[in-house]
Amino acid sequence: MKTLLTRKELYDLLWNTPLNKIADDYNLTIQQIKDSCNANNIPLPQVGYWSKLKYNKQPSIAVLDNSIPFDHIINLQDYTNKKTIHKSDILKSFKKTKKDSSLDVLIQNYKEKDRNKDQKSSTIIIHTSDQQKKRAVNFMNSFIKLMRKRGFNFIEKHGVIVIDFKGITMSFSIREHRNRIPTSKGPYYYDSIYKHSGRLIFSAGPSYRSKEWTDSKTTKLEDKILNIIQAIELMAQEEYQWNIKAEESRIRREIEQQKRIEIEKIEKQEQAKFNILLSESKDYQACLQIRAYIQAIEQKAILDNNLTLELINWLNWAKSKVDAMDPLVKFNLLEF
Repeated sequence: MKTLLTRKELYDLLWNTPLNKIADDYNLTIQQIKDSCNANNIPLPQVGYWSKLKYNKQPSIAVLDNSIPFDHIINLQDYTNKKTIHKSDILKSFKKTKKDSSLDVLIQNYKEKDRNKDQKSSTIIIHTSDQQKKRAVNFMNSFIKLMRKRGFNFIEKHGVIVIDFKGITMSFSIREHRNRIPTSKGPYYYDSIYKHSGRLIFSAGPSYRSKEWTDSKTTKLEDKILNIIQAIELMAQEEYQWNIKAEESRIRREIEQQKRIEIEKIEKQEQAKFNILLSESKDYQACLQIRAYIQAIEQKAILDNNLTLELINWLNWAKSKVDAMDPLVKFNLLEF
């Protein structure tokens, strides 16, 4: 069974074959098929669709829009159980990094800046009490080395170090939770005092959808590192795919806009040519009328034996003016 389908082929398959049959044929779960449809803007049959077909009733069929090209290739294998695959791969990388006790260069830079407060170089973000500082630094060291093993980079952006994946950047930081203790000064936050709780919180992700992981009563942050890496990888992949689709949409919009501009340009040119044609036809009709009038004056003068030199000069002047106005006199077949 081929796993490469165009968007249109998958759409036709979905509206002609039940999901459970497709799942069996392609060795996928129904959720994985739905995920592929969501990722590629392919509508699915509504509840009751197959029942109506069974009883020879005509169900409504959703139209496949052109937000993504119909011939866009979809690899159904891309929608296998990514979480399982990632967890296994991450575990292999994690075992390798655990054997390495060295400090990543970012951790070395952080420690140097922590010793020298005047240093202004970009660094990672760690906000904890002195009691939790070593633990936070060790966690960050493991996290950074593991992320590097997974193919991620770290770059400077706006004065801090961020995660970089194929141009997708995500912030990350670790801090210690603080308990707010009200005082007799008042109930407001600025009247309270704050004490570190010993509970670490790790944050990562794009600014608009950052996630947090924290110590719990039964599980430390260090024990969640595989889940953290997994979640960040999935976020990065989603952001990357979204950016690809956004770029494809931008290119399509530009092409469509260029087509509209070209069409408008042609329409304007056609309208301008027609306006000239209309104007010249009016000039031509006017020339016919004026020539008829000039001819009538000339014939009357001849009949009345009153064709004077002055009238002849006037007739010549009038004819030259009409010739200058006549579009047929200026018409050149070689231009067409």
